[in-house]
Amino acid sequence: MASDKFRQELREESKLWRKEGLITPELEAQFSQRYGFDQLDKEASSQFLNILLGLGGILLGLGAITFVAANWQGMSPLVKVALLLSSLIGVNVAGFSLWNNEASVSKQRWGHALLLLGVLLLGANIGLLPQIFHQTGPIYGLYLVWGLGVLVMAAGLRLGSLAVASLILLMASFFTFDSYGLADVGGVLGIGEAAMVFMPLVLVCWFLPLAHWCRSQWLFALSAIALALAIFTNVLPRGSQLPPWLGLSIGLFLPAALLWAYDAQAWRFSLKPLSPAKTDSALAQLPPDSPQARRGKLQAGFRSIARSLSLFALTVSLYSLSFHFLWEGNDLAESWGYGSEPSWLWLLDDLFLIVLASLGWVGLLRQWPGLKQFQLRSLNSAMVALLIAVPIGLLFWVGVVGSLPVVAPFIVNILLALMAIGLIRDGLALGLRSCFWLGMVLLVLDIITRTFEYNTGLTVKALVFTLCGIAVLIAGIWFEKKSQLRVKGAS
Repeated sequence: MASDKFRQELREESKLWRKEGLITPELEAQFSQRYGFDQLDKEASSQFLNILLGLGGILLGLGAITFVAANWQGMSPLVKVALLLSSLIGVNVAGFSLWNNEASVSKQRWGHALLLLGVLLLGANIGLLPQIFHQTGPIYGLYLVWGLGVLVMAAGLRLGSLAVASLILLMASFFTFDSYGLADVGGVLGIGEAAMVFMPLVLVCWFLPLAHWCRSQWLFALSAIALALAIFTNVLPRGSQLPPWLGLSIGLFLPAALLWAYDAQAWRFSLKPLSPAKTDSALAQLPPDSPQARRGKLQAGFRSIARSLSLFALTVSLYSLSFHFLWEGNDLAESWGYGSEPSWLWLLDDLFLIVLASLGWVGLLRQWPGLKQFQLRSLNSAMVALLIAVPIGLLFWVGVVGSLPVVAPFIVNILLALMAIGLIRDGLALGLRSCFWLGMVLLVLDIITRTFEYNTGLTVKALVFTLCGIAVLIAGIWFEKKSQLRVKGAS
């Protein structure tokens, strides 16, 4: 399905083409029917109304909760329990009834707003009911139970908005959980502690498939970001009994490797090599409104998001390793502040994700006979594998053999420059403005960082700033002119 921005631009261009005599009114009508020009204004109004209803539902819920809190102390426990449970059940039943009414779009919107209000009431019930009976618990438990309840609602209704709310609540639970106390539990975990320890598995097994069920690219992107943060948090600040070099490799490069290998075609268990070109051509031959074409376009969108996030995670990891003081000593644990009380419990989800990423990369290798995009993109699978493998090799050498105070940061900075140049080249070749400017920003940031990191005078710093500014201006003007020439040539 074409994006709304593309459809709006095509509608304006088709009107201009008809006035200039480039197309006939009949062809313009075919464009209108194929891309749904008549529905654009209605869809924009519908999206705006959905946002207003959602915001209104949230504000209404906050108002009701605040009113109840103002009169909470004067109520008996029985009245409190009845008020909480009746409001929760009533709002959710009414919301589901209206949302399930396919004959009326307006009723579905009101139902959606009431379901969002039900999310707030669920949190109020979870937080206030234990207080009525003088029961307390850790704050992460509140977020956890609340998030799991909303997750059940989102999975049952396949609503992306509820799934996003559940994701936010579970990540709030994850980051408020004190993992350092696990060293004293003797290997016995409760349900809440197990959910925190294996949060990456929860994200992989629940939220990524839920994004497909809800057909929500926003949910997929947020789930992938949460997965990368969960892996990094589990391995680095909270420590593990892995060797420091292996822990750093997992924390810094496993998210990038896992996201880059995310591809539905790559996970098929088949001995026959897969060809993306054949898959794309078969998809192009399908009717645009067919279920197979929609699923294929949705999966292609997910793959594009995953690889964009993979490149961003790889950029952050390489930039983190580019500082020379991190490579000066032999003790990586001391340099990176590894935890002193590790737990083996953190290793199980890492092992599963490593196996999952390995299977994905094996699938990418199976696509190799049909892969013909190496001349199109500089940042292809082979380059990404190089950018991941070389730093891991350096970490292994420093952790096992000895320090590389000069060679290691020099190699990492070369890799960082190669990545920036690859982004710039792909932006120029494919006309991707965001890709081009990301590469320019990364290259300038690396140069400026090295200027401040090493002991250079103010004259050198001023010269570097001036040259970087001139380079950015020249490159930007050149890119914009080339983009305009490409558009003119296409038209």
